[in-house]
Amino acid sequence: MVLNSNQRFIELDGLRGLAAFSVFLSHFIGFYFESNNIKTLQSSPLRIFWNGDAAVNLFFVLSGFVLAISFFRTNITFLQYSIKRLFRIYPAYYFSIGFSLILMKFFIPNNLTELSFWAQSFWKNKIKFSEIVDHLILIKHFNTHLINPVIWSLGIEIKMSLLIPFIALLYKKERAILFSLSILVVSWGLSLTIPFLFYLPQFVLGLLFAVHYGEINQHINRFNKLKFFIFSLLFVFLYGNRFLLPEIAEYSEWLTTVLAGFGSIGLIIISIKVKKIKTILSSKLGKFLGETSYSFYLLHLPLLLITFSFTFLVFHSAIYCGILALIITYALSYFIYKTVEIKMISIGNTISKKRLMTKRIFKFL
Repeated sequence: MVLNSNQRFIELDGLRGLAAFSVFLSHFIGFYFESNNIKTLQSSPLRIFWNGDAAVNLFFVLSGFVLAISFFRTNITFLQYSIKRLFRIYPAYYFSIGFSLILMKFFIPNNLTELSFWAQSFWKNKIKFSEIVDHLILIKHFNTHLINPVIWSLGIEIKMSLLIPFIALLYKKERAILFSLSILVVSWGLSLTIPFLFYLPQFVLGLLFAVHYGEINQHINRFNKLKFFIFSLLFVFLYGNRFLLPEIAEYSEWLTTVLAGFGSIGLIIISIKVKKIKTILSSKLGKFLGETSYSFYLLHLPLLLITFSFTFLVFHSAIYCGILALIITYALSYFIYKTVEIKMISIGNTISKKRLMTKRIFKFL
């Protein structure tokens, strides 16, 4: 049973917000000295709270889940779907690129010499016009480290957004196992030549979860508390397998990300089924985190860099600098959500409903 397009899980917006905050924590901790204490902390179970790599995997799974709902249960053409998606992704992204270019003009790299080598690796090169064009197009493979390093995931997001509808057309419920194995083979076999396919399983996992949600939900409802607890521990372990069992990553980076994708499905289920967690994620705070999550993700690293650049030698405390950057990022993200994201989403919806767009190119059933 495919989810109804009108059925909305508010708690998943909160989960996306927590994932964005997890990426922030991951980058903030990366600014510290690369000391033994930090390395010990990084390899501890607490790392689950700032597991930035897994958080991005969760973004991808959530995207596959949401996109599947939109085109399996609505009479929408591929052109309408693409317009909505482009207006959702590009406006805030363009703002983040322009804003980052401005911040780079005021950046003082010498003020970061007491921080990690990773923190000192950004904003060192002059940006060529051709590189700005690459950033504006986004689809082309280019060096995303130059202006705003977090945008590497946006390139994958936009490509997958355009690819997933065609993959969905190939899906047949009675051949679910063969379909899933084919996706894994394609991702593993072609990711060296087509890099973005490395993350194909995450989007397809989200898609399959949406398609089979009814059956999965019925099965989960039959779990007793102990069984659900064991289930939750297993999927949390999969989500954090990169640091809980680093040998997997040493053997195969691809396998690590696929397992984190399965772990992400578990976190989604936990967020939906555990009442206390669902209540927290659906609260006003959870709603705020969800609404600001996209702009927050785009803006947090440039604002971390500029905040540390201006204030670290004043405070001599990474904690104070991090808190200041966090406050500024959330304030600006909320402003961008209200003034850019909402308006552009509305414009995209309006354009997609024009009579010119109503001719069906693809009908998703």
